[in-house]
Amino acid sequence: MRIIADQNIPLLSELLAAHVELVLVNGREISPSVVKDADALLVRSITRVDARLLENSRVAFVGTATAGVDHIDREWLATRGIGLATAAGANASAVAD
Repeated sequence: MRIIADQNIPLLSELLAAHVELVLVNGREISPSVVKDADALLVRSITRVDARLLENSRVAFVGTATAGVDHIDREWLATRGIGLATAAGANASAVAD
């Protein structure tokens, strides 16, 4: 499995590198040519995830290390059957304080 990931997401190498082909990229440089052969994409809010980025790729899963999803076209992902995971609720205790 080939995963393209934002290089600023902590601990990815430690958690995934032994199990998958992990390619760390500057989030601003994630482009259609970078993701075309990827199975999964892990991003932060700096990367817009939509048809323009993924249309000609084999990406089947997108994960975002953010609670918000304004940078992701969820409807387009759903129509393509692309899975999505977010960090929704990750800031809940900090917000409650």
